[in-house]
Amino acid sequence: MRRIIRQKSEQQALEILSALCASAEYCSQDMIGKMKRWNMPEETRNRVIDKLISNGFIDDSRYCKAFVHDKIKYAKWGRRKLELALYRKGIPQTISTPILDVIPEEDYIHILKPLLKTKAASVHAESDYEFRQKLFRFAAGRGFTPDLIMKCMPAQDETSFAESESGTEFSDESFPGMEENTEIGDFTDQKDSKENSSDEEEQTDLISNTFGDDDKIDRVSTTFGAQKTDKDKSAK
Repeated sequence: MRRIIRQKSEQQALEILSALCASAEYCSQDMIGKMKRWNMPEETRNRVIDKLISNGFIDDSRYCKAFVHDKIKYAKWGRRKLELALYRKGIPQTISTPILDVIPEEDYIHILKPLLKTKAASVHAESDYEFRQKLFRFAAGRGFTPDLIMKCMPAQDETSFAESESGTEFSDESFPGMEENTEIGDFTDQKDSKENSSDEEEQTDLISNTFGDDDKIDRVSTTFGAQKTDKDKSAK
């Protein structure tokens, strides 16, 4: 039975989306997509988005910073996959590129080396060439660049790694402005079939074609949470 989607008024949409953004981090495109499914006119959608931005519920720069932080730290993604995911989320390069540029190469290396050494222990290959090709495809699937992969490539007999390397974590210092006590949850790559519009279903999944179905990204949000305004704080 097909679910009937009732059109929302501008005030209803603003109240629903404000509550949603107060509990998790969303970008502008996420909210626009929801309003499209409510059959709201473009002019009304734009007014709601402007209000969400002015009230601090939506900030694409803040969203991008949290997205990149969590996907590197928890999902162990490389830059190429991050760029493609942010592009699909409608984040302009003027926002994403400066945020990605501040991440030093050493942070990616500290993530990729343990990943490759762990993967090497389970790779079955009849030659060193086949072994390296399998590891290369694995790392490329996570979005790491070829030059970085070659720097981190282990030897075929190097199937274990030191605890000090495996315990290396992504540095929060790459994201100035994110306090240490800020609670940031992992992103979830869950497909919400109820929320996918017919237009989205017809689009080619660029990320799936590039990185494989296991890393398909649909609607992604964090527990980073929207910043509360002074009005919200005083209301408590």
